[in-house]
Amino acid sequence: MCAEKLDTKENKLCDIRLIIPGNDLLVSAQCKTFEEAIVQSVDGLVKQMEKKKAKIPARKKSNILNAGIINSKCLKKIDSTVKNN
Repeated sequence: MCAEKLDTKENKLCDIRLIIPGNDLLVSAQCKTFEEAIVQSVDGLVKQMEKKKAKIPARKKSNILNAGIINSKCLKKIDSTVKNN
């Protein structure tokens, strides 16, 4: 997070980089407040995670769960968060 020196009030910037095997996810948002920028960045990150999860074949999902990389509680929490939004 940083505040850029701009003439506009929308100078609060939030960048989030999620490092995962394969491709990293990167989101950025610029708003009037840090809180708004964080919310927008997290929303964008959730959308990217949904797309990435949808592309994973069922076979690979079970391999990931069996390897202990992502536990089932984590996946259920992500699913419930996505359904609530």
